[in-house]
Amino acid sequence: MRLHSSLYCSYDLQEVNWGKCPQLKPTEEEKTVILKHREDVTTCALKAEGWFNKNGHYRFDRAKTEISNKKLPSDIQPQVIAKHDECKKEAEEKFPKNFIAQVQLYQACMDHHISQLCGVKIEGDSHGGHTAGGKKASA
Repeated sequence: MRLHSSLYCSYDLQEVNWGKCPQLKPTEEEKTVILKHREDVTTCALKAEGWFNKNGHYRFDRAKTEISNKKLPSDIQPQVIAKHDECKKEAEEKFPKNFIAQVQLYQACMDHHISQLCGVKIEGDSHGGHTAGGKKASA
């Protein structure tokens, strides 16, 4: 498991500074199409990589195993596993029949907790020193 794919796409389209070419900024209609395609591509990739079982359910057990296999620092790994259980429960309770929504909520939840627990930061001036979880990093 990579750090969840949504972490790498965590900056919303309206946060893009289009600089000298603001006419490149997508319209609301284009944003809707982009988001739909992003969901379709993500779903396809997850299916291709075997993240859904034969019943179409997300394989939370596989996610937990992959987290364990990362061998995170001994003070962090139990916390990440606990957050996995919390995020899984929240996703299943909020979206009992919508497996794609479950995955999206679970991954966003895990991205937030992993970035906080591991101190993940997005480097570079373009993001203003934000952590991967979206909060401004302190200097």
